[in-house]
Parts: sequence; structure tokens; C-alpha cells
Amino acid sequence: MNADIYQQIVECCADAIMLTDTRCTREEGPAICYVNPACERLTGYSQEELAGQPVTLLHGPDTNTATWQRLQDAMQGEEPLTTRMLQYSKDGRPFWVDIDLRPMFNAYGTVTHFAWFQRDITGRQRMQEHLARMTDHDGMTGLLNARAFMRELKAEIQRCQRHNATFALALLDINDLKGINRALGHDAGDQIIRTLALALNECLREEDVLARTDGDEFAILMPETDLHRAGRAISRFLQLMESLEDLPVEPQLSIGVTEFQMLDTQPEPIIARARQGLAQARHQGGGRWCPSIRWIWQADGMTDPHPGLQAEQVRHTLRMLAVAVAQIEFSLRESESSVNTLSQSFTRMIGQLEATAHADKHSALARDLEHLHEETVRCVMSFQFFDRMAQRLHHVKTGLQRLADLIADPDQLGRDDAWQALQAEIRRRYTMPEERAMFDAILAGASVDEALSQYLSALSQTSRPDAGDDIELF
Repeated sequence: MNADIYQQIVECCADAIMLTDTRCTREEGPAICYVNPACERLTGYSQEELAGQPVTLLHGPDTNTATWQRLQDAMQGEEPLTTRMLQYSKDGRPFWVDIDLRPMFNAYGTVTHFAWFQRDITGRQRMQEHLARMTDHDGMTGLLNARAFMRELKAEIQRCQRHNATFALALLDINDLKGINRALGHDAGDQIIRTLALALNECLREEDVLARTDGDEFAILMPETDLHRAGRAISRFLQLMESLEDLPVEPQLSIGVTEFQMLDTQPEPIIARARQGLAQARHQGGGRWCPSIRWIWQADGMTDPHPGLQAEQVRHTLRMLAVAVAQIEFSLRESESSVNTLSQSFTRMIGQLEATAHADKHSALARDLEHLHEETVRCVMSFQFFDRMAQRLHHVKTGLQRLADLIADPDQLGRDDAWQALQAEIRRRYTMPEERAMFDAILAGASVDEALSQYLSALSQTSRPDAGDDIELF
């Protein structure tokens, strides 16, 4: 078969064919020697315009540099390569091609050229991108869907674990969206959803990740953000929603917010905490956001069914924690001297017992037994400390457990009588009047140091010299 036949085959081929030399440099690549008519149509360049130009003439801003590196490595190694690449036409139009790179040999087995067989797959690539977008994005709002958001959340957890960073997660729910759809039609509900998506985008930063994770639920991932900064962003959003006038009905929104903790290794516990805050906000009637610890934060202009609820919950929680801290702190302070006394007493007892064995059986023995009695009293008193410490730590454990149960129960959290009942229950467990006085002082607003000072002062009065030396075992 003669060369004319081969030439006709190349020129009639529907795929673009390009021939380059072997002078491959890292900067520009080999020079183009020949292109067939299909390549001219695909690129918009004529044979004359492309001849002598580097293949990088067809590259653009989104051409993958790693793919180009692989092509260069294949040419330097004189090896074939099949890959996919984004190129650009003369008028700047991007197009995708499947490239089959082949080395061309002369009669002596030397590579003299590279043939680039390129098939236009732009339509197929766009369809794949569209399908991928449908897989990862919500069709109504264009936001990420739950699947894609979970992927972003996992990546952010890993980033924070590596760099000791933090992020905030917020879940937003449209209260009774189904009721709105029934009353006003689905078009009204869809309008609310789209408006919410636009308003959220307006209030968030470029690095924040927003997704529609369910029919009436949105999720927001805010990198490098703590609860305080997240609250400011959400408050701006709630204020913006109040100012909108073109909605068919003003939606009631509930928002739960949580912050990444270093012990978080999976998304599920973080999402669960945000849902706890969301449930609390919904329980309080919506129109607010709640952190995962469920303290209520009220947006301006909203009606609060429990006025002052946030401040009371904060005060109750801090005071109960202060009681626990005071109990532990006092036990630690008291332990040092008691342990020393116990150790010294036993040491002296052993020495006296050894001496007693060699002492006079009358006067010396009597004196030693008297000293032994005194040391025994000191030992028992030291053991009393350990018994009191065990009781205090048991009180702390029980109190913290009951506090956790109360905070975790949305029905009990906002009830002042539940907090008062918890305080009364803990106070009843104290056996010493001085401990009850310390408890009362903290609940009245005293600091831990102030309450401990009162406690120690009361103990010193009850431990006066004329109080006797009776020993009370708990």
C-alpha cells in the first residue's frame, strides 16, 4: 500500500491526529509537525498555525499539570500512554480529549516522532460531570446534599485532628414545613427553601460549607470557628430572615450548633450533639439557635416562652460545678497533712513496739503504752479523712451524674423546680453542717475560695481544744 493511501486514511479519520518531534523540554514540550483536518476542526487552528508550535499551545488555566507531567515522562521514556486531558481551542473554548500517545520508530528502531491520537469526549465528559453533580448536589437549591456534606465533614475532622484546629457544625430545621405545604402548596414551601439557601449563602464565608441534607434541614460546616463566632453568624442570618418580605409565610426556624472536640474522630457524635441543640430549640418553639449544651440564645425580636431561661441555666450549671470543684479541692488540700500524719504515726508505733519488747515490764512499759495509745488515736483520725474523702467523691460523682441527666433531658432543662430538686437532693447527702454551709454559700453566689474559707473557719471552731477527744467513725 502506497503512502497516498495512508495519507488519505489519516485525513479522513474522524479523530484528531497530531504528530510531534521528540525534542521534549520540561517547559513547553515537543513541537508540532503535523495535524490532520479533524485536529484543525477540533482546535480551531490551521495546519500552518500549529506547525512548529509547542503542544502546550493547547493548554489552558484548568489543564491538569499532573496529567501533562505523565505525558512528558512517557515521551522521555519513549513509552506509550493513554490518558484524558482538558485542552483549549484557538478561541478559548475548553474541550476534553482521550489521548493515545504512541512513539513512532524509523527503520533502525529509533523513536523519531510521537503520534497523538485524540478523541473529542467533551459531550460525554459534561454528561459525567452533570451526573456527578446530581449525585453530590441538591437539585432544588444547587447546594451539596447529605452524601457530599458527610464527605466534607470527615475531611474537616481529619484536618482538625492533624492541626489541632476546630470547627463549628450547625443544623437548621424549618419547623412544620409539611404543614406549610399542605396549607399553601408545595410552591410556597419550595420558595421558602430556596430563599433560605440564598440567605444562608449571603451570611456565610467562602470557606464555609452549606448543604441541604433533608427536605426541611440544612447543615453548615464552619472551619476555624468556635461556638461564639458561629452564634454571631447565625444571629445575622436570623435577623436577615426577619427582614425578608416576599415570603408567602414567615417560617419558624430551629438551629442546633456544636463545636469540634479533639476526642471526635467520626462525624456521628458531632452530628448527634448538633441534633440535641436542634431538638432543644424546636422544643422551645423555634426562632432561635441552641448550642449542643442546650443553653438558649434568643434572637432579637423573638418571643421567648421562658424569659431569662438562658441566664438561669448558666448560673445553675456553673454553681453546681463549683460545688463539685470545692469538694474535690478541699479533699486534696486535706489529704497532704493527713497522709503525712498517718505515715509518721505508724513509723513511731513500730519503733515503740520494738522498744517495748526490751523495756522494763513496769514503769517503762506503761509509759510506752500511753504513747502507743496516742499514736493509735492519730492513726484513726487520719483514717477518718479517707472515709470523708470517699464520701465527698461519691457525692461529686452522684451530683455530676444527676446534673448530666438533667441537662440531657429537654423536658427538665427549662424547669426551675427540676434544678431546685437537684440542689436539694445533693444537699441532703451531706452529713456535716459545715459542708451544707459551703454548699449554700456557693449557691448564693460565693466563689470556691470564699466558700472554702467559710468551711475551714467553721471546722476550726468545731475542732476547739475543749471539744474533747472522742473519735467518731463514719
